[in-house]
Amino acid sequence: MFFSLRNIKCLISWGFMFLVAMVLLTNCSPLKRVTYSEIKQQSVKGILDLENFMNENEYYLIPLYRTTRGGIILNAYVNGVAGVFLLDTGANRSGILIHGKEKFDLECNLEGEGAVITVDGIFTGQTTSAKANISLSDFVVNDFTFRIDNLDLNHPAAIEQGQVFIDGLLGEDFLLKFKAVIDYSNMNLFLSKPRNDDIILAEVDISSFLIDIGFSAVPLFRSRTTTFLHATVNSKSVVFILDTGTNLILFDENEARNFNFDLIEREIVRFLPDGTTAPGTIFESFIHELAISDFVSYNVHVSLLDLFFINHHFMLEGLDIERFSGIIGSDFLDSSNAIIDYKSFTLFLRNSFNNQSMDL
Repeated sequence: MFFSLRNIKCLISWGFMFLVAMVLLTNCSPLKRVTYSEIKQQSVKGILDLENFMNENEYYLIPLYRTTRGGIILNAYVNGVAGVFLLDTGANRSGILIHGKEKFDLECNLEGEGAVITVDGIFTGQTTSAKANISLSDFVVNDFTFRIDNLDLNHPAAIEQGQVFIDGLLGEDFLLKFKAVIDYSNMNLFLSKPRNDDIILAEVDISSFLIDIGFSAVPLFRSRTTTFLHATVNSKSVVFILDTGTNLILFDENEARNFNFDLIEREIVRFLPDGTTAPGTIFESFIHELAISDFVSYNVHVSLLDLFFINHHFMLEGLDIERFSGIIGSDFLDSSNAIIDYKSFTLFLRNSFNNQSMDL
């Protein structure tokens, strides 16, 4: 999903290779499931080692990086050519920006009528797609279908200010397919390793592991095109879109009046479609109490934006909710040590991440 405010190791487990060899030597006996208690016994006391846990359970690790504007990016090779992709849970489909057609030598196919929903409107037109091979460290996927996006995330003024040049988006189609786990605490992306039908591998369940050390589990829900969660703002029920492609927490300015927010006007620089900039203003405020499941934050900074077009689109989808009140972005997820698990479709949050105080 695109918003006007967004300027947007892998170590192959040698233990995994050893385990596979042992299975083959023992008539393909199934591997024992790795539990969180076993991992705790193996870990150094006082250290939460999610990386070991995931490697033991046959996942690849891909490092993530923060941009100067709060976005989360990763390095990738598309058809053997290096590129940079934004990790974007707000994007229903993974996409390559229009310049990537030539850069990655893509053969595009016409898909038909499509739409891109932004805070500025719903833009329809003919959409194209292309199949490409993508490599994230040693994680390789062949013939993955990318949408070719005409939107340009690389505004000249933002690039001049140090924004990383983006080639595409990794969206929820990719994250769901490979049972991704996004770890904000350590800036890692874990992707499920390909399964061999002749070998029964351990199933990963990080829920008990994380809850046991103080994370709150937040159920996620999904419409046809977006992931969302339920929360309360100052004791009133709301629904937020979960979008790692947005760096802020956004709140619908049309609904803000119902919460008696104290508004703060701030001057900003707007990036215009023609490549220039212009002065502008935006309203901000603070949520006194934001509760997501049993995770509670106080005095949460939000930016106010008109979400009319987004709500209009999802109203047409027939969702059984009245409206989306806002969007949870990377700033909040980062400060909350978020872990997003696409296997259990759960968001895990923790207020303080102090390894020294954990009782393992």
